[in-house]
Amino acid sequence: MQYSEDSNILYRHSKKVLQEVQEKAKYIIAIGGMKSQAGIRAIKELESEFCIRNISPGGSADLLAATVFLHLIEEKMLEGFTC
Repeated sequence: MQYSEDSNILYRHSKKVLQEVQEKAKYIIAIGGMKSQAGIRAIKELESEFCIRNISPGGSADLLAATVFLHLIEEKMLEGFTC
């Protein structure tokens, strides 16, 4: 989310809201993300804020899903090419 130009946020809100989301995502990553207690708390707070403000980063979610899918496909393809 920190770099994604999330089309869902842009469509439903504004460029300003998108920039806020990106800054908050950068901050969470800087404090350790899911690998730190502070990051986990910040993510939970962000989730609550998104619910209250009706912010849905669906574009970022779609990009993440596609990235994971392609990574898994690549892994499976490479398994067949062991030497």
